[in-house]
Amino acid sequence: MIGRNISHFKLLEKIGEGGMGVVYKAQDIRLHRLVAIKVLPDHLTSNQVILHRFTQEAQAASALNHPNICTIHDVGEENGVHFIVMELIEGQTLRQVLEERGLLPEQEVIEIGIKICEGMAAAHAKGIIHRDIKPENIMISEQGLLKVMDFGLAKLVFKDEDQSNAATAEFIGIPSRSILKTSLSTFQGTASYMAPEQIRKETIDKRTDVFSMGVVLCELLTGIPPFVGRDSTAVMKSILKDTPKPLSESKSDVSPETAAAIQKAIHKLPSMRHANPAALGRALQRSATIRGRKPRKQRIFTTAVASLLVLVGLAFSMSTLKGWLTGDIKNAILFSSVQTKAIGLTSEIEKWPAFSPDGKQIIYTSAKLGPKALNPILKIKDLETGQIRDFIHPFQNESELLVEAPDWSPDGRWIAFSGSGICIVDTGGQIAERIVNFGFGPNWSPDGKRIVFSTRESSPGADNDILVYNFLDSTYRQVSPDNGVKYTYADWSPDGRWIVCIGGEGIRSELWLIEAETESSHQISSYGSWPLSSPRWSPAEDAIYFVSDMNGPIGLWGIAVDGRYGKVVSEPVEIFSTFDIPNYINIAPDGHKLIFGLGSTSEQLWRVRIPKYPANSMPQAKLLASHTRVTSNLEVSRDGSRIVIETTPGGPRQLRVLSLIDGSEYVLYDEQSAFAPTWSFDDQWVAFDAGGGNEADIWRIPASRGTAEKIIDQPGADWLPTYSPDGTFIAFVSNRNGEFNLWAQNLKTGELTQITDSSGIVSRGSWSHDSRRLAFFHNAVDKQSGGSIEIYDFATRLSTTIKHYPNTQFDILEKLVWNTDDLLLYFRDKDRLAAIDLETRQVSIVFDKLDEGIRVSHLAIFEDNLYFVSTEENHTLWLAESLR
Repeated sequence: MIGRNISHFKLLEKIGEGGMGVVYKAQDIRLHRLVAIKVLPDHLTSNQVILHRFTQEAQAASALNHPNICTIHDVGEENGVHFIVMELIEGQTLRQVLEERGLLPEQEVIEIGIKICEGMAAAHAKGIIHRDIKPENIMISEQGLLKVMDFGLAKLVFKDEDQSNAATAEFIGIPSRSILKTSLSTFQGTASYMAPEQIRKETIDKRTDVFSMGVVLCELLTGIPPFVGRDSTAVMKSILKDTPKPLSESKSDVSPETAAAIQKAIHKLPSMRHANPAALGRALQRSATIRGRKPRKQRIFTTAVASLLVLVGLAFSMSTLKGWLTGDIKNAILFSSVQTKAIGLTSEIEKWPAFSPDGKQIIYTSAKLGPKALNPILKIKDLETGQIRDFIHPFQNESELLVEAPDWSPDGRWIAFSGSGICIVDTGGQIAERIVNFGFGPNWSPDGKRIVFSTRESSPGADNDILVYNFLDSTYRQVSPDNGVKYTYADWSPDGRWIVCIGGEGIRSELWLIEAETESSHQISSYGSWPLSSPRWSPAEDAIYFVSDMNGPIGLWGIAVDGRYGKVVSEPVEIFSTFDIPNYINIAPDGHKLIFGLGSTSEQLWRVRIPKYPANSMPQAKLLASHTRVTSNLEVSRDGSRIVIETTPGGPRQLRVLSLIDGSEYVLYDEQSAFAPTWSFDDQWVAFDAGGGNEADIWRIPASRGTAEKIIDQPGADWLPTYSPDGTFIAFVSNRNGEFNLWAQNLKTGELTQITDSSGIVSRGSWSHDSRRLAFFHNAVDKQSGGSIEIYDFATRLSTTIKHYPNTQFDILEKLVWNTDDLLLYFRDKDRLAAIDLETRQVSIVFDKLDEGIRVSHLAIFEDNLYFVSTEENHTLWLAESLR
């Protein structure tokens, strides 16, 4: 084969050989570059199933673009020769490094582990599970770069000399009559590095790769894998049954933090491992930090992060923060002496600020406080004089218009904003056009010829894409990939080449870059388990700012970027933090100032007896608690003695239990963000979902406190559990079949039933007291088709629409609540308590708002008592100066 041409590649020399085939160093004749080509063996090319999977998985792996992943350039076939073209990496595998050097120092192992985690997090974001991470599949280039190899190919590896039988063939999914000679130990992983679920043929996910990564790190530290045996069968038995020795016994000088991180990674139960590579990477990073050792790549020095001082003057006091962000950029970026201050003392709710092109004015939305408040309007404020004027435009008279996220065109002549679609209006307020009848968050391109926007604001469970509208031909096109990731909050790079956005949702969100012309995209962050929002590109082109709570309180963060290659060249640096919520940051044209809306809520937990007849005023209510924060769910125990609350007083979202008898309280669960608590029929357990986003599973914990355990664990998102009153079922929302539907699991038999089958999205189910029916909200795919209140009957196994609301959709995190005789369903209608009569299907308002400016939310009912949270919203505009 040496000297032969395959397509436009000339084979120069053989550089590797294995059961999968031969790897050659080759010359790309067209592009004049050196590549590596892996050629599929002849004995495998006759099987069409193998060829299809070979091509399909190579194509999937080619979508990966990360500095710690070997890039696949092409896959093809010529004259019966099937091949994959990939990046040529000249260096050593980790296996060769081990054989040459022996054990590696702990610090070097940590650095290697972090880089593997970063690469694997990027692969998992594309839905690719490696299945065969081992030292042979990890390369260290001559320049010191780490590359993970052989994505998507591990389960296709064969050894021709191995003998197989029908049982082995059945295990790997190939008919027993196949002439292929396969090995159990090589088809779905290499024995020493296989997770228990791989061996048992159970479902694999990100944690499967975490296990293999832990084994590799253990071997780098100690010289041998944690599970050993005389052959593959013995090794697999060890993985399934044996408890590995503590790392401290094999290597006494390893730090406790590193040992704990690796021991957790190789736990036999997936639920007890790190949830994903990013979590393992953070654990390794913490280990390095605790011992005063940071990976060589990272050279960030900070002084104390400033704290928020809410004083009479409404001003922030920020301590000096300096970050030298390293990478390919010649000049270091300096963040210093950031000073923030409130620039408005109005009694209105102010949001969505944006600078004018000259930086002298801002446009923002403003809404009045109180029950008679209208929808927000646009206002313009002069930053020098402080003068404010209403921005009147032709759409102002649309009563249902919800104005959000305005943005100024680069020439200062136009304003774009979200308002039942994407609208533009000239700054004189005379000419207006709704250019797209859907969408959220428009941003003008630097040349003013295009607008980028997302399908909608980030919405749980709903699809979200990034689109670009072109004024030259009045058309729009999707630029975000169709890969199952939800994208929102888009902004242009100063040169108009890149679009930065958020990919994912909630704690599973990351920063992504999309090249506007080619529509190619790649993830540029792998922070994991932290919500990110509102990314903005610095006018200096060398930094991206975003909002996150990675350090506890929510704050503004910055990273250095190299726009030439579309990559991040630094670790994130926190610029300032606050215990309130920054909203939609915007950077001045000079790059020195930043404006944002700072939002907060004041919450109280109340109990009130429900009026027997519809009432327009709130009956006298009893205050139960006044220190809740960002509360989203509450449930009263079956005996009425306790209430469990999902709230965020600080740190991760937690579950707290409050006694309704003596007012005592305790934290029930705070190990990770937890959502939607529900009491078991006997009040002995509280179930909830945790894990976040598409990784969420259903857990339960003893109501008297104890150890939480996972009770529903499947790929995809399992959300919003509810126990049936008779203790037979637990219902939950899941997208395990691709769409968000209601499911119910029989707690006695384990049988799983899909309740709904819809392309839309459903809310949490609410059980009738007799456990025969399940009520829920259902939203159609498009807003025009609206939403509805539906009831599923377990006797007939049919869903009935009780009330349909055209052009209106419900918040899927809201819920319906049955009254004591199961004749009414209560629900929140805006800020009012409403009830629907299930016989007449008429809706009536039970009572309206509690008081001026305070709205009722998050309901729970026990007998004739209503429990609810009242919230008072405050949003003020703030300015950060001396940003750079």
